[in-house]
Amino acid sequence: MILGEAYNVLRTIGMTDNQYEFSRIWLGRCRSYMSSTIARQRRPCADALLTLAANLSRASARFRQSYQHAQANMLDDLGGKVWAEVMGRAKISHSLPLS
Repeated sequence: MILGEAYNVLRTIGMTDNQYEFSRIWLGRCRSYMSSTIARQRRPCADALLTLAANLSRASARFRQSYQHAQANMLDDLGGKVWAEVMGRAKISHSLPLS
């Protein structure tokens, strides 16, 4: 699950301390959001994923400003995975005209 991966990466680099903080700060949800999502075996809502992607992008930019490129790259990679999850849920029509 993308939330578990995101939480583990952010915890490893010291950007979150626990699931409560991750849910509130990174996902913009109530403090029990991650634990209840996991317990109920539900996919995270699109809003939480979009909030996570935006927050990862902002954090990556801050790391780049302070020349911490390894951490920025890690967050960019994670953000790409979050966006892939969002796009995988989108209903894409293959019959749209190009012009």
